[in-house]
Amino acid sequence: MAVGAPKEWVRVTNAGGGVAVLTLHKPPVNALGSAQWAALLDTWKDLEGRYAKSLPPPGPPTAGVTPAGSLDDRLRAVVLATPAAAPAATPAALAKDGGSTSSCGSDSGDADAGLYAPATSYAAFVAFWTTATAALSRLYRSPLHTVVAARGLACAAGTGLALTADVRLAADAVGGTNGDGGTAAGATKIGLHEVALGLPVPPRWADLTARLLGGGVAERVLGAGRRLSAADAAAVGLVDAVVASPADLTGAAVAAAAAVLRHPDAGRVATKAAFRSAFADAWAAGAAAEAEELWGVLSDPAVVAALEAKFPFLAAARA
Repeated sequence: MAVGAPKEWVRVTNAGGGVAVLTLHKPPVNALGSAQWAALLDTWKDLEGRYAKSLPPPGPPTAGVTPAGSLDDRLRAVVLATPAAAPAATPAALAKDGGSTSSCGSDSGDADAGLYAPATSYAAFVAFWTTATAALSRLYRSPLHTVVAARGLACAAGTGLALTADVRLAADAVGGTNGDGGTAAGATKIGLHEVALGLPVPPRWADLTARLLGGGVAERVLGAGRRLSAADAAAVGLVDAVVASPADLTGAAVAAAAAVLRHPDAGRVATKAAFRSAFADAWAAGAAAEAEELWGVLSDPAVVAALEAKFPFLAAARA
């Protein structure tokens, strides 16, 4: 775990059958700053180090990575999930691209992260972006089979995590909006909606979306700046299946992972590497250059003004 990063941000438990469940937990909205990305990266390195090793007996999540037990059960797949439904987030928290459950966006309130340039610095943003990219690119090329279980708001960083997975499941929308017109706790919205904020979609994230959806569909979806319902995301291929009830989502994701694990690992791992390794290498190597390009946009006074107009609390905090 990264220095200064509380282990409770990333929790891992054994679901049995060679499947672990990794839960992101940074209330109220799982917004990710540099420390959270570093914690996720360190945890993932540890999980990959346990590949083909034993996990502890199934049980409730504990803080950090649970020490290996004596089972013959080999760690072969990971479900990226979220904790039980939280209370509805405040408008300010939602504006950070957070949600009630799934990881969503960078933490605009942290000095080491965020898309709001006056709240951070060039050096801090580059460090944040390169750490996030290191985590995402490693997940994308991981030999572990990965399933994302998305519910609540899963946009920006939440969608980025989903794009790295082998399989994406989403809970169906479960109703309502909050007083700020945002999505209510538990309702699923997924997508990279930077365009709606006056920002470009990060280049590699756009490339990744095109690899999944096809270029024409990706351009249409990203250009519209929309956050999609679970059903709409499934219709364009961003989600592989919709689960009716959030309560059933993690179980469905574990079952989806287990279905793939009926086959030997060697062919799956080699095939995944053939499709993903070169892209992941280029993605990681270009992180600093991409960060510099994005900082040029984020620090533009017109962009800052547009963000403040959309989210007045940003300007109020700076005043």
